[in-house]
Amino acid sequence: MDEKSNSISAFSKKSLANGRTTTLKTPSLQHSQKINQTLFDISWAVNTTADIEELYRFIHKALGNVLDVTNFFIAIVDIEQKTLFFPYHVDVTDDNFSTITDFDVNNSLTGLVVMRRKPILLRKQQLEERAANNGVWGPVPMVWMGVPLVVKDAIIGVMAVQSYSDEKMYNDQDLQVLAAVSHQIAIAIDRKRSHDALKKSERRFRQLFEQSNDAIVIYDAKGQIINCNHRASQMLGFSRRQLCKMAITQLLPDKKNLPPERVLQEIEANSLGLIETRMNKADGSLCEVEISSRFIEGGEQRLLQQIVRDISQRKKMEKEKQKLQSQLHQAQKMEAIGILAGGIAHDFNNILASIIGYTELALYDVEQDSQIKNNLEEIFKAGNRAKELVQQILIFAHKSDEAVKPVAVKPIVQEALKLIRASLPATIEIVARPASTSYVMANPTQIHQVFINLCTNAAQAMEDRGGLLEVGVSDVKLDKYSAKRFQNLEAGSYVKIRIADTGTGIAPNIMPSIFEPYFTTKAPGEGTGMGLAIVHRIVKQSGGEITVKTELGKGSTFEVYFPIVNLNGANQAEKKKSPATGAEQILFVDDEATIAMMSDQLLEHLGYAVTTCSSSLEALELFKQNPYSFDLVITDMTMPQLTGDNLARKLLAIRPDLPVILCTGYSKTFSQEDAFAAGIKAYLHKPVTIAQLAQTIRKIMDQAKEV
Repeated sequence: MDEKSNSISAFSKKSLANGRTTTLKTPSLQHSQKINQTLFDISWAVNTTADIEELYRFIHKALGNVLDVTNFFIAIVDIEQKTLFFPYHVDVTDDNFSTITDFDVNNSLTGLVVMRRKPILLRKQQLEERAANNGVWGPVPMVWMGVPLVVKDAIIGVMAVQSYSDEKMYNDQDLQVLAAVSHQIAIAIDRKRSHDALKKSERRFRQLFEQSNDAIVIYDAKGQIINCNHRASQMLGFSRRQLCKMAITQLLPDKKNLPPERVLQEIEANSLGLIETRMNKADGSLCEVEISSRFIEGGEQRLLQQIVRDISQRKKMEKEKQKLQSQLHQAQKMEAIGILAGGIAHDFNNILASIIGYTELALYDVEQDSQIKNNLEEIFKAGNRAKELVQQILIFAHKSDEAVKPVAVKPIVQEALKLIRASLPATIEIVARPASTSYVMANPTQIHQVFINLCTNAAQAMEDRGGLLEVGVSDVKLDKYSAKRFQNLEAGSYVKIRIADTGTGIAPNIMPSIFEPYFTTKAPGEGTGMGLAIVHRIVKQSGGEITVKTELGKGSTFEVYFPIVNLNGANQAEKKKSPATGAEQILFVDDEATIAMMSDQLLEHLGYAVTTCSSSLEALELFKQNPYSFDLVITDMTMPQLTGDNLARKLLAIRPDLPVILCTGYSKTFSQEDAFAAGIKAYLHKPVTIAQLAQTIRKIMDQAKEV
């Protein structure tokens, strides 16, 4: 016999049964061989069965060669929790093998084996006695035999057989046999359970590894990739086979000049838990990533595991958020400028009204060919330029909109050139050729703004080393073929404004963005990023086109095209006419005493009888005394106690046919449409020239007479 037969033979000399030590006969050679074959088959089954359930079935079948296993079960025990469950059971009588909880020696035969840690054989009388004390679960068998399954001195379960029909089915020798094979079976079960648990863990790991939303890359000690998941291949565009031939330095562009082992040393030395960097992709682009690194044991060597998350979209969103925050900040600045512009517009226009008005009065009293007259005319021009400048500020701050009308581009360019020359350093030379005399349908202030913005950009491109600024205004005619060079132009006649510089030029990579709102290459605080965006918007709204030609280090050329309008001589320069006069009674109301005095003189000069009031409440009381003593009321808008629009409403409530003219330096709450809706006949922006005022008065008074 072999070693197993010897051990069985030795064990069979004694047996524990019913508390007595009994000497038994040695099993026959044939029976011992069956037992050894059973043990061998069970050991072999550990590696050949698919899972633990199949092993249980194999054990049951194999034991049938040496024992009657008609009624057979295997119970698995949790000593700490005091629970028993039955993963495998075959029983002709009892089908209730539910989990036993809180077992002890008195309430469970299986628990009795566990607690005594030795084989047990019980016959009918013993079983009936236990059953009487609730010590048997389910039907009471005629004979019951169970042995503990022990691995490394720890009980993992119980294996038992029983018979409901034959008390002599099992004897002490059978108990010896069951006990003899129990150790090998326990080892087989334990190994299979461990093997199944490992396989389950491996499947779970593989599933997590492959289904991870993040790329997982594993490197060996030399920095070579030895494994990666599907997401890594998908993210970087390399196949797995390609990746597994690459080193860590081939994926990290910032580390491409270092040995792979050095990169691993840096990661370990710096304890880099989570870093943001870039990785190379198969198409040559870079992927923004977040990498978590940790070293793991991999048999004989340490491995580096990196979990890589694609954060390109997050980075894009962060940049977009920063851009939006910048735009919001810029919009808030623009709003602040708008509030400031609106605040100063009223007061500044009142000052200009006095300057322009008194200058016009003085012009009536001087000799026609005197130097004083020339000087006063220059003051008058400067006052009107200042008026337009206030209007530009309001438009820039989106506080005012001026209607488009036919305008000559050349005078606007000539006027703007005066401002440009005064602001440029001597290192920049200006060559101007404003030749066109044609008209375009546009907003004069916006044409001025386009020219100023383009010239300012050109000057800034030359501020370091100086250069040449060329300005041209000419007429061009585009046929249907040449018009195709432009995105939105049709064949026809255009005024072309050309502004060229010899500055730094524009880099090709930023060319697509130069007309975007808030885009700027200037340092923070040095530019709004709105200049070219405003130019582009104005040109497009006017039905024009803007083009750019640039070369780094040599300069840029901007060309703006505006469609020419045919005036048929109707809007050619008119000869200067004398202001219209009249003799009506006018009530003039303005809280600024200087404006009231000046307007009184201007209106009397035109022939009108004027009553002035510096208080709107005073004017209202005066009007109530004799509503029909006045033919017209001219009132300022912004006044204390009672604003001009409310004064007009009260006057019109008393006399609905009363003509009222409202003058305002700036109002954000009361528009021209509001004025007309309230019954006001005219809405004038300060400062008002005598010609404009005279024409408006005469028009309204003549209309009133026709009614």
